[in-house]
Amino acid sequence: MFTFGFLTSLYICIAAVAALMTYCEQRRDKSRSTLHNLLGFLACALWPVTLSLTAVAAWLPVQASSGA
Repeated sequence: MFTFGFLTSLYICIAAVAALMTYCEQRRDKSRSTLHNLLGFLACALWPVTLSLTAVAAWLPVQASSGA
């Protein structure tokens, strides 16, 4: 039970720090839309999913676009 509580606390701390950093960035950059702000906070709350998708995107080869 201690491990679950510790991991939950760690998850919440990381999400809170990420949300605080996102909030500071959004206050500095006034040109973002409400949808982008919401998606930013959602990414903070679901950071394991965001991290996994970023890792997969970095691992996949880049597709070359044909200009012909």
